[in-house]
Amino acid sequence: MNLKRLIYPTLAALVVGATSGHHIESDRIVESIQNAKSVEMAQDTNSYYANKAREEFSWGKEVREDLFLSYILPFKSTEEPYEKGSRKILYEMVSPVVAGITDISEAATKINRWASTQVRFIGDLGNEYNRLHGKFLEEGLSDEELERAEIVGEKLEKWNKFTSENDKKWGDIDLSISQMLEVGYGRCEEQSTFAILSMRAVSIPTRMVYIPWWVGKEGDSISNNHAWIEAWFEESWNYADGSAISEFNQNSITSKKRNMGKVYAVKSSQKGRRSKIDVTERYVQTGEIEVTLLREGDVVTNYDVSLLGWNDGGWKKLEGRKTNESGTVTFVAGAEGPEYRVMVEGMQSEKIDLKIGDHRKVSLEIAS
Repeated sequence: MNLKRLIYPTLAALVVGATSGHHIESDRIVESIQNAKSVEMAQDTNSYYANKAREEFSWGKEVREDLFLSYILPFKSTEEPYEKGSRKILYEMVSPVVAGITDISEAATKINRWASTQVRFIGDLGNEYNRLHGKFLEEGLSDEELERAEIVGEKLEKWNKFTSENDKKWGDIDLSISQMLEVGYGRCEEQSTFAILSMRAVSIPTRMVYIPWWVGKEGDSISNNHAWIEAWFEESWNYADGSAISEFNQNSITSKKRNMGKVYAVKSSQKGRRSKIDVTERYVQTGEIEVTLLREGDVVTNYDVSLLGWNDGGWKKLEGRKTNESGTVTFVAGAEGPEYRVMVEGMQSEKIDLKIGDHRKVSLEIAS
């Protein structure tokens, strides 16, 4: 038994505050994805399985072409490393989950529940480690607890190893599908990615939704950000928390809307390009902040202006836009609680206590 994982608690500290059933996966699944990366496929497996699922599942035949091209065919959600062959693996894993189901909303709900048992929240694993570590120091652990501590420690080490390697290779710490399956844990973004790609594998249009930061009033103790999923059925986008076993349109996301400043959905292309869609008004009532930028009394056009929100003891960027030909830019933001500032070249405005329906005007003078 390697007790060093109980003596040095830093592993858990790295993940307890990290952001954006059972879990038994065979080594064959992980190896199949990894091997596919080095094997020259005779066919484009992504397109092949996307179209196969579209024909096989009853709801797939009803999906509009634009939804198929943007929210099913691209088999990359946000920043996770792309793995050739992962769509085939997830198609084979998820198909039995929805066997016999003909209603797309029922299928999406069942997959979201299933996905949350395959990739759990890494912060919970860190909390479990800290609990076991504390008990080990105070009174010792039973053989069963020691065995569990070893498993937890191994998973934390592996998660940290993967995130470090991915950051060096790709400039981002998101885990790939095979890494998620191997560890069985991830941040909210990785949990959402797994749910999204699992639904896309069986022809359900799905996308990532996120907030850059939770925001509040200056001085509030608020931190972190969040990501969740939206699936298209019944002619609309429906939200669910990919990081929890939840129903669509009935979870804790909207209960936190007073701390939502900006909300974005991610649209993908088959070539890996991504764009963000502002969906703030779908989640929270809003107000507007119109900024006019001046230099020696003249308006300044095509100039960068940032909207800031309060998070983790400081003002964080929520959105950046350029002034128009009139020297103005208008931000639409959640108005059910947060305060904002706007910033140009490091110069911040006074606090703006935005109320629902407000159209606040701010002028900033920049140096010559």
